[in-house]
Amino acid sequence: MKNYKKILCGALAAAMVLTTAAIPASAAAKPALNKTKLTMTVGDTATLKVKNAAKKEKITWASKKKTVAAVSSKGKVTAKKAGKTVVSATLKKAGKTLKCNVTVKAAETPAPQTQDITALLAGKSYKGTAEAMGTQMDALKLTFGTDGTVTGEMLDTETLAMKQIGGTYTATLEGKTVTVTVTAPDGTVVTETLTVVKDDYSELSATKNVMGMDIPVTVVEVTE
Repeated sequence: MKNYKKILCGALAAAMVLTTAAIPASAAAKPALNKTKLTMTVGDTATLKVKNAAKKEKITWASKKKTVAAVSSKGKVTAKKAGKTVVSATLKKAGKTLKCNVTVKAAETPAPQTQDITALLAGKSYKGTAEAMGTQMDALKLTFGTDGTVTGEMLDTETLAMKQIGGTYTATLEGKTVTVTVTAPDGTVVTETLTVVKDDYSELSATKNVMGMDIPVTVVEVTE
């Protein structure tokens, strides 16, 4: 019985040795990147790693287009600008170069929010002056009341004369653009678009198209 056990143990040991020897070297895990494709947005970072590399393997990182995405000596990828590039990891001992295709997208610009600044213009008066070929002319005179009304004059670009306007008004701000909408008592609506030059709204600007020419208009707050 004891001899039988010895024979059985010996057979099992031999089988294990034969099984291990039968595993081809090619079946061993090969070095590979943790990611072969990356999609990033400008400003993003991501870290690439080499799996199954030898302990003392020397890895050299490189980016084909550094202006699109740069990579550090430790595999940290930083998205620089929209475009495509290839980030590679070269393993000196293994004699292999592993590659990751990187796509960088432009960062989305959030749409400017629209603010109601009607109350901010209340009590203010403005005068706008247009200048063309060394000649200046009045282009806008507006006084905003504290009761939500506005009175004044605006340049008629067809007749080049100042026309009276008045009624209730609303003012909205989107980015640096102020849109003033005046509704006359008879329902007529007039809209004026201005650009903020100074954040306290003491200076604005506009453009008038006169006879096919864009004429700049400087609009300043009148404090008299």
